[in-house]
Amino acid sequence: MLKNRESKSLKLSIFTGLWGLILAKCYILEYCVRVYAVPINSTLYIWSLSLLMASVASYILWTLTTAERRQTSITAQSNRRTQRIAATGIAAALITLAAGWTVPALIDQALQPGFALILSACYLAIGFSERNNWLISGGLTWLFGMLVLLWAPQTLGLFLFGCFIVLLVVMPACLQLAHNWQAKDKMELQC
Repeated sequence: MLKNRESKSLKLSIFTGLWGLILAKCYILEYCVRVYAVPINSTLYIWSLSLLMASVASYILWTLTTAERRQTSITAQSNRRTQRIAATGIAAALITLAAGWTVPALIDQALQPGFALILSACYLAIGFSERNNWLISGGLTWLFGMLVLLWAPQTLGLFLFGCFIVLLVVMPACLQLAHNWQAKDKMELQC
């Protein structure tokens, strides 16, 4: 049971870290395209290609994980609650993204603060439901990030949001990954 939980935590850390890097790359490149007036269609060449390939990879990981889960025990209640909160956050982010593409003015003015608010709400909800202080502090930091993004100039907001993703999503995932590997090494030494 412990190995299964560690394996899930490891996969989640890798998954979160990689998605965070992909999104941070997209936001920072979008910032560069706008600031340096690079004559490319960033929606097609930066966003669509990156998100399409990441989505395909995520789907493959999901199917492998689902097949693996069928062979193991039933998911715990807290795990299901966390999955519902995360699914609600993803749905809210997709709705926000669709609204941003439908009304282009939203992309510059409200999309990044909206995403920061969604991330804050998800981190806080999962943190309080699991009594996890790290997630609660992450949610409060995303709330602070939302306030910074509301007052930042429009183009700078893209860069700042990319940096917030690296600091608040990728770095904690990498630290969790390092912690898991360190714990695994300690357990192997004890055996």
